[in-house]
Amino acid sequence: MELPVAFCDEMKRILGDEYEDYLKSMEGTRKFGLRVNTAKISVEDFLKISPFELTPIPYVKNGFYYDLKNIKNLRGDYFIGLLCRDFKNLKRIVVGYDFKFGKDRGWDKHDLGRIFNGEVIVVSEFCFDGLGVHSSAIKRFLNDGDIYRANRLLGREYSVEGEVIKGQGIGKHELYPTLNLIIYPYTTPKDGVYATRTRIDDKTYTSITFIGTRVSTDGLFSIENHIIDENLKSTPKNIRICFIEKIRDNMKFYDLKDLKNQIAKDIEIAKNVAKTCDLTLTQNSTHLRDLS
Repeated sequence: MELPVAFCDEMKRILGDEYEDYLKSMEGTRKFGLRVNTAKISVEDFLKISPFELTPIPYVKNGFYYDLKNIKNLRGDYFIGLLCRDFKNLKRIVVGYDFKFGKDRGWDKHDLGRIFNGEVIVVSEFCFDGLGVHSSAIKRFLNDGDIYRANRLLGREYSVEGEVIKGQGIGKHELYPTLNLIIYPYTTPKDGVYATRTRIDDKTYTSITFIGTRVSTDGLFSIENHIIDENLKSTPKNIRICFIEKIRDNMKFYDLKDLKNQIAKDIEIAKNVAKTCDLTLTQNSTHLRDLS
């Protein structure tokens, strides 16, 4: 599993000589843990009612590992029966409108209401712009390059953090200087050119970002970021990119002069787009920006 560079640097600072052991732990079998809130119940009383087989975590006070294999294959009605047996005072269960449980997610909120003798509260779907707010919908918009709608559902500008790496060197000498990136655990928006904001340390700059195969040069995939109207004195190690809106699809140019002219047009659009933040608009507003 790849971890963000900034996170790794911080963990190195905190863990010191134990950092390598920490990385090795990521390669092992995943363990689930819990910590008993002793302000609510004593550890002894919790152990008496716990439906899980618990193993103490040596370095966490009141912490325990638990194994889900004993319950993950239970039928839905058996699972609810287990909860009622082990939690004698259970009177209310709160679930989402699309809640599924039991083996193969074969039971839903209606089954829960029929099986459970207590109160079942179903939280309604939250919608915005006529769409249900789900991570799957946001990912779909990102994959389609529809940054505007992805941001609306997120309530913020979608952002990624990346490590700056060495690029071709063409941009600085023949086009526009760029910061080339590797990003790790993030969903990458659809290939194309985007109006973005770039955060370096405590400063934020207007920028454009290219994602995709460099069809006009070496044919390799890259993520390249150009800071508009700024000459950076040094190359940062890491940056964060906030996506505002897609400007255009990836295009092939047979002459670098033509590519540079197109990038100049992209920059003007990005400068205009970055002046406002559409997240301040009302829910019923219509997107009328002209990107032509």
